Amino acid sequence: MDDKQYLDLALTEAEKSLNLGNYPVGAVLVIDDQVVGVGGNFGETSQNYINHAESHLLINHGPILLRAAKDGQNITLYSTLEPCLMCLGEAIMNKIDRIVYIQKDPRAGACGINKDSLGVRYQESWPEIVHNPYSSRSKELITQFLKKQIENGDRVDWSTNFLKLLETC
Repeated sequence: MDDKQYLDLALTEAEKSLNLGNYPVGAVLVIDDQVVGVGGNFGETSQNYINHAESHLLINHGPILLRAAKDGQNITLYSTLEPCLMCLGEAIMNKIDRIVYIQKDPRAGACGINKDSLGVRYQESWPEIVHNPYSSRSKELITQFLKKQIENGDRVDWSTNFLKLLETC
């Protein structure tokens, strides 16, 4: 499989998240070209906003990731949305070699952070980061979620402001 095929799997997970009432982000964890996990965001339904798609995969696959890193295997995290600071930090701490994402996140994306301003541990383990905007589907799903939030009267200011930011990417 190639990056686009893995990102398509992530989009499927994002759609599942949206259908369950969650912010539509999906992620796929791949070790040496083998999918070891897929997942979506479930922050809304769990009422816990740290339940990001990427975070959940990294936490639940910790032992596999540790073994893969020790064995020198190639670990890639695919996401439909640019990882936030929390997910980026977890990826680095779990020795992810490469992060590939579709949609830039103008609100919380952290992939453009200057790694030189961080501690040595982060600089030494910084992954390759690839923005692959091959599809507009991620942005469409997020827009759909935000518009539904506004329609339902949920977090209207946040959703309205985020929609405006999203238009810039």
